[in-house]
Amino acid sequence: MYMLGLFHNAGHALLSQRFPDYKEFLKKNINREDIIITEIEDQQYNTDHAVLSYYLARSWKLDSHIVEVIRDHHNTKEQLTEMDGEACTKGRLLAILKIAEHVDKIFWKMDPDSEWVQIENVVLDYLGMSKPDFDDLQADMLDKLISG
Repeated sequence: MYMLGLFHNAGHALLSQRFPDYKEFLKKNINREDIIITEIEDQQYNTDHAVLSYYLARSWKLDSHIVEVIRDHHNTKEQLTEMDGEACTKGRLLAILKIAEHVDKIFWKMDPDSEWVQIENVVLDYLGMSKPDFDDLQADMLDKLISG
């Protein structure tokens, strides 16, 4: 899980190095409601951070299920609804990553988190977690982040 968290957004740094306007682009587009960030990155730069992160993680020879989650981490609805028993580990990793990303966005005052609004029910259903249980988990995670 640690490597997934470390590598999943590494492509942002690569895009920032290659394109001087990327940091500003990311600020304007990271939390758009109408389009996911990877789609607009692809339109603007002919690639996206998830694909770049995927290739970087693959070059570091991370486990294939981690590398695939990195590549697909902005296709959560499609990925979790298509998962079967064999993909269980991959699905749990993706769901946990999306929860961590959501709590991170809340911590940094990106509220509402437009991506989470679209995927919350799918993620919680996949994990078999109720909304009140998730709210408690989120509050605990934010308390830990705030208290250091």
